[in-house]
Amino acid sequence: MESVSSLFSDQSSLSSVPSDFNEHEAEQIVEVYQPRNNQDLTKDILSSFLRFLPAEGRTTLANFIVNTGNNHESLYSLSQHLKNAILIPMRARGATPSISPSPFDDEEEIGNVAATMDESGSRKDQTLLKKLCLERDNYRCMATGIIDSDAGTQENPGPKAPTNLCHIIPFSLGKWNKSTEHQIAQVWATLGKLFPAIGLGPGEVNDPKNLMTLWDSAHSAFAAFSLAFEPTGEPNQYRMLMLGERHTVLLLHLPAPQGGPNGPRLVTFDRHGGTTIDLPSPALLQMHAALAKVLHASGMAKYMEDLVRDGDEIGCLAPSGRSNLSDLLLLKMLGSRCEAVN
Repeated sequence: MESVSSLFSDQSSLSSVPSDFNEHEAEQIVEVYQPRNNQDLTKDILSSFLRFLPAEGRTTLANFIVNTGNNHESLYSLSQHLKNAILIPMRARGATPSISPSPFDDEEEIGNVAATMDESGSRKDQTLLKKLCLERDNYRCMATGIIDSDAGTQENPGPKAPTNLCHIIPFSLGKWNKSTEHQIAQVWATLGKLFPAIGLGPGEVNDPKNLMTLWDSAHSAFAAFSLAFEPTGEPNQYRMLMLGERHTVLLLHLPAPQGGPNGPRLVTFDRHGGTTIDLPSPALLQMHAALAKVLHASGMAKYMEDLVRDGDEIGCLAPSGRSNLSDLLLLKMLGSRCEAVN
């Protein structure tokens, strides 16, 4: 079986092949994949990544799918790697990912990431960071405009509610110890391959460009990848995406659609209060929006939502009443996903 190291790095034979050709061939390879059982989401996961990744990441993924040469075992392992190294850690906010040994480990790239991991993230600065971001964001939720309830008297009156400091890439992926350092480095190595523009490392999760001020309900939806901000190409302007059906009340508080009920909901972020700290990064928000689409298109979002619902209703049983160790571990992670700093 090919390792992910060779898939990531040995692309010389493909360098002269047009990327769109490889992308089309990769789609065909994925299309003929034969699922192992009805729980096997390999085809859905890989096709969704191919569809929604930004161009450079899509080319990288297509190249190493083509390199597998219809090896279904390699395709399955690849989908498991993407699920365990990206989708679950990004969705299960607040828990350290448990990534089992995989043939897709890229030790050289992981080592490069690990070399930058000098100091694990700390919660001690979160209160100060929230204060700085509140000032930057005019003491308002960046999605709804709701004023932070502790902001005091503001020039612009309006509805107030508690807000949270929200990380785009979860704080949990910037916190590690000796036993989790390799897992965290592996997550970042894979993120960097598929989203090379993010410009962030594990020691930088508390950088303001990775931080947003969000009202409780908006934060919950954002963490669940039901709310996303997709760059429009205009400076700091985003199209707001609502995916799934769990956070429909939030729609009442979002900006009205432009040009009719089916028009885009647009928001533009501005820096306030004379602060010089960065606004949220368009590249990071594009990554979050792409992963939101992947999660919902692949069925992984519904799978995780059903897992949490069934766990609440019937205890430690996986969907359909079947107890499964990997499901139980995932359920434990999802149960601690919120990282609110209010």
